[in-house]
Amino acid sequence: MMRKKVFLLCLISILFLFSFGSHSQAANLTTLQKFEALNADHILEGRSNGDPALEGYLTRAEIATILVRMYNLKLINDHSPYVDTKNHWAQDAGYIEAVTSAKLMEGKG
Repeated sequence: MMRKKVFLLCLISILFLFSFGSHSQAANLTTLQKFEALNADHILEGRSNGDPALEGYLTRAEIATILVRMYNLKLINDHSPYVDTKNHWAQDAGYIEAVTSAKLMEGKG
C-alpha cells in the first residue's frame, strides 16, 4: 500500500512539473504557489472551508478527483466494483468509476 502511495505522489509531482513552462519555474515556487496554480486550473480545490490542507495526506478519493480533472475524464455514475465506496461522495459524483474505467486506478472489490 505504501508503494502505491509513493507511486501516486511521484506521478502527481511529475504531472505537476510538466504543467509549467519549465522545471526551473516550478522549482522556484512555494508549495502554496504551486497549489494556487493548480487551483486556478481547477485541478486542486483544497478543503470545503478554504484550507488548502497542504500538510495533510491525499485520500484515494482525492487522487481520483485530481486524475479526473487532469485528464478531463467524463464522470461515470455507474455501479462501482468496490464495496467500500457505497454512498461515498467520490463514488456518488462519478470520480471513482471514471478513473477505474480509464484504467488509472484499480483495486479489489
